[in-house]
Amino acid sequence: AKFEDDKVARVDLENENGSFVFKKDGEAWTGTLKKDKIERFDEAKVKDLLRAYKTLTAEDYGDGKSDADTGLDKPAATLTFTMKEGDPVKLLIGKTSSGESRFVKKDGGSQVFVISSWAAGWGVAKAEKFQKAEEKKDDKDKKDKDKKDDKKKDEKKK
Repeated sequence: AKFEDDKVARVDLENENGSFVFKKDGEAWTGTLKKDKIERFDEAKVKDLLRAYKTLTAEDYGDGKSDADTGLDKPAATLTFTMKEGDPVKLLIGKTSSGESRFVKKDGGSQVFVISSWAAGWGVAKAEKFQKAEEKKDDKDKKDKDKKDDKKKDEKKK
């Protein structure tokens, strides 16, 4: 796959965790899973996904392997990049090859590639991968206390 990430208008990801849709709205990305907004959605994660795929290179090839051998007969995930102009780029992600690396091919293509675990991980991601880290209770309590202390200082100044 090769595309410019700023030319992408939408990313659709289908995997065992559901149907994700990421849309570019002006300069910002929005994210949904099964038509519901993703809680604590972090648009930086979509940018990471785009970075992983915009100049995707193979670390190996699946030459001589059937779609059944690679899992591309029943993909673990499909990832579609819809461009502002031009044809979409649709990738099928199959079984693991070695470690966390996975087989992949372009929809309609015949060449099977093996992609890195980092890129493959975005294809089989759960919703948590697209969320901001949850604040720990201790951190939240400290922030609340700091705000109260600041407010008291401001009141004393008056």
